[in-house]
Amino acid sequence: MLSEFHNEPYADFNDPSNRKAQEDAIKNAERQFSRKYALFINGAEVKTDRLLKSYNPSNKDEVVGSFFKAGKSEVDLAMTAAQEAWKSWRCVPPQERAIVLLKAAQIMRRRKFEINAWMILEAGKSWIEAEADTSEAIDFCEFYAREMIRWSEIKGATPFPNEVTELRYIPLGVGVVIPPWNFPMAILTGMTVAAIVTGNTVLLKSASDTPATGAVIKADPPPESRHSTRSRVAALASRSIIFCAPCRPASSGIGWPASIISSGPAGGESTNP
Repeated sequence: MLSEFHNEPYADFNDPSNRKAQEDAIKNAERQFSRKYALFINGAEVKTDRLLKSYNPSNKDEVVGSFFKAGKSEVDLAMTAAQEAWKSWRCVPPQERAIVLLKAAQIMRRRKFEINAWMILEAGKSWIEAEADTSEAIDFCEFYAREMIRWSEIKGATPFPNEVTELRYIPLGVGVVIPPWNFPMAILTGMTVAAIVTGNTVLLKSASDTPATGAVIKADPPPESRHSTRSRVAALASRSIIFCAPCRPASSGIGWPASIISSGPAGGESTNP
């Protein structure tokens, strides 16, 4: 039985161990600044002939990362993949979908300083602002998981004589999530997990100003050798979110889709459940 929901506590940076952990995480992120990030479509990395560079707002000459941009063909491919994944994901029981979110919260909690570091470097957030952003993302996973279980147990509609009343909540299909840059982890996570826990699939485009922060949540699919029920759910979940790489054309931008978030049910962890 799940415990009552409580907000994720903030790390105390007056604690030397927390301060050192955050400093180390920032240094580790800086060592990855030369990295190029592919689009992630239907479980596979996709590269194009266009790149978007993300800059450190505190040092405009510093490139945080380079991201392959997508065009219409990649978006169409992503939508097709999301529609196909929805056929299976919508049939996963609500309780199992909730477990995906709870596992995501566990992983994000363990990787808190890493996630903070990318927001500090890419969004210019102070340490405590980044900590609050990551904590809120964890809260979304924990709270929506509990809400999904609660709503799945509401079976009846208002009874009426001589009528059989029935109430069901059904997944609707593919959603598109385009979060803002000012809460690059919290709002991205909240919008995305709300859709997937209710049985939908998602095309996810990180904010064009903070694509590296969004890329933190991408996880690799579980090894094919896992055949447990939990692993089956993880595999389905890993195709329920399709990542949109940021694009920045003249007036609008669509990036592209891919796999899942740093979530997944229990059973062996590989940054993905």
